[in-house]
Amino acid sequence: MPHLSPSTRIVGICVVALSTIPTQTAQSQAAAAVIEYQNPTTVHRVSPRQMRLQVGGADGVEFYRITAVVPRSHGAFVVANAGTNELRLFDSTGALQWSVGRSGKGPGEYSHIQDAAGLPGDSTVVFDPVARRITVLDPQGDFVRSFQLAAPFEGGGTPTGVVALRNGTLLVGYSEIQRMAPQPTAVYFGQRFFRYSATGELQSPEGLPLPESEHFVQAVPPTMGGVAYWDLAFGRRMTIRADSNWVLTGDGTAWTVEQRTPDGVVRKVHRLARPTEPVTAQDREAYREQVVESSQATRRAVAERMASEMPYPRTKPAYRRFAVDDLGRLWLEAYSSQPETGTLWIRLDPRTQTAVALHLPPRYRPFGFRADLVYGVWRDSDDVEHVQVFAVDGS
Repeated sequence: MPHLSPSTRIVGICVVALSTIPTQTAQSQAAAAVIEYQNPTTVHRVSPRQMRLQVGGADGVEFYRITAVVPRSHGAFVVANAGTNELRLFDSTGALQWSVGRSGKGPGEYSHIQDAAGLPGDSTVVFDPVARRITVLDPQGDFVRSFQLAAPFEGGGTPTGVVALRNGTLLVGYSEIQRMAPQPTAVYFGQRFFRYSATGELQSPEGLPLPESEHFVQAVPPTMGGVAYWDLAFGRRMTIRADSNWVLTGDGTAWTVEQRTPDGVVRKVHRLARPTEPVTAQDREAYREQVVESSQATRRAVAERMASEMPYPRTKPAYRRFAVDDLGRLWLEAYSSQPETGTLWIRLDPRTQTAVALHLPPRYRPFGFRADLVYGVWRDSDDVEHVQVFAVDGS
């Protein structure tokens, strides 16, 4: 069963993010070094016996809508629990050390914790796009400061993400918006990332243009708003991560990840010799069936038309997303992995120029990687969330 992510948003105003393709001069592209990795031929399965820690469920710690797990020094980790707008610190044994935050608009309060990241010295930066705000907490979870996010360019939309560099600099993205008519082909919406100091001072007035995600802009009856914006079936989505003071970007167009300066100049390209998979007729039919079956009875006709007119790409993305660990290794989640049977991750090590394939357990979503440990969230048969930590270097 392919990855299915149809959006159910139908709106009446034609305001969406426009496509933006990152611009690089011929000189900067030519100067980029290419690091080649051979496709691993063996897949190492991570087994339950490799689990080092589990928090949640029977031990009385409850989670609801975890959006981030941030590894810290000495095995500790911060969990962002968006359901209660709390952040919780656990030590290496899984013992709760502190819990801070709640819903609200005041200092240390949040509308929606979409993401969190580590800053130097085990401080934490919290991304709240609904409140359009960045918050910084000290290592004990105490509120240090916050600053509002307003797009520093005309036509800027909502905040799309935050990336924390090792020197304390923050990169904050904003969607690019403009009126758009229905399109017969897929549209790659754009975003722009700007550098801020940890105190919220804008440091790059021009910004770094990058793609964000692919969509299908479809005409619908005026009674339903006139225009619908759907996530493109098998569409690409940009991942942006930090490695020390470098910025890493990739959307799965191919098995490549670009290593950039904070200003966007590509210095290295990490390339894995692995093919992408085609979108087959069976994939399209499976997508249509899932969309229709998950729709309300009154929306079945809309879902059928959307699936039939969807501009399906010829190939699937190479990977869904990627992450970076504290050793600078890249972890890429293969797009073709099946959630019900587990996920396939390819780890690229720039130091040795080697690649390793690891199969992680079903119903498990990794959020953070540190040394030989993977920090993630596992959902049991009742859909209850548990934080689990696995040791993987022995695989």
